[in-house]
Amino acid sequence: MFAEDLAPFFTTDGFAVTASALNGQGQAVTFGAIFDGATEPHLAGIVSDPPPRAACRRAAAAAVSTASTPTVDGIAYTVANIAHDGTGVTALTLREA
Repeated sequence: MFAEDLAPFFTTDGFAVTASALNGQGQAVTFGAIFDGATEPHLAGIVSDPPPRAACRRAAAAAVSTASTPTVDGIAYTVANIAHDGTGVTALTLREA
């Protein structure tokens, strides 16, 4: 993991949007996430883009599990996959709830 402070990349003053999830104690945790939403399928549904994803700091993703239903930019999702990239960033693959 990098020793750099990744917090500036995930502030809502820049590219990040507000995300929230319940932690293991049932408390709401709010954090910044860089959201990449899904788009409409192309070529009459033959080609589709990847599902929506949210990248966040690994420390923030500690509150998220595959059983949780995070809210990203005001929309409720379920978590399909959690992928840590080894740099301190975690990618959450999402499905609309």
